[in-house]
Order: sequence, then C-alpha cells, then structure tokens
Amino acid sequence: MKWLMYAIFNALYFIVTLFGLGPVLFADGSNQEKMMTLGFVILIYVILSIVFMRWMIKNQMNTWLIYPAFVFILLVVIFFNGS
Repeated sequence: MKWLMYAIFNALYFIVTLFGLGPVLFADGSNQEKMMTLGFVILIYVILSIVFMRWMIKNQMNTWLIYPAFVFILLVVIFFNGS
C-alpha cells in the first residue's frame, strides 16, 4: 500500500511539473499571464505537498521524505522570482 501511494504522489508531482511548468516556461503570452499561471502551479504544489504530508503523518511514516518536495517548491519560487 505504501509503495502505491508513493507512486501516485510521484505521478501527480510529475504531471503538475510537466503540464504546469511547461506553459510557464514556453508560453507566448504576456508576463502577467505567465506569473498568474506560475501562481496557480505553485498553489497546486503546495496543496499536493500538504495532502502528502498529512497522509504520511496519518500513517506515522518517516516525515523526512517530505522535505524534497518543499525544497523543490522553494527552488522553483526562487528561480522564478528573478524573472
């Protein structure tokens, strides 16, 4: 069961990254559209991470596994903050 949930969350992160950051990086729209899309993508990352964290805490698993997701979100925010 545990490996199935990890696979589901990994797939969800991959899908959000593929279909969320792609339009932000390669869109032809204005910078305002890109920033609005980036805001929604970051919001989806945060919601997904909170759900993952709650699932891990509920099942009393090692919580050190949640840090890579938050580090990734932090790096994305820092990277796009300079744009």
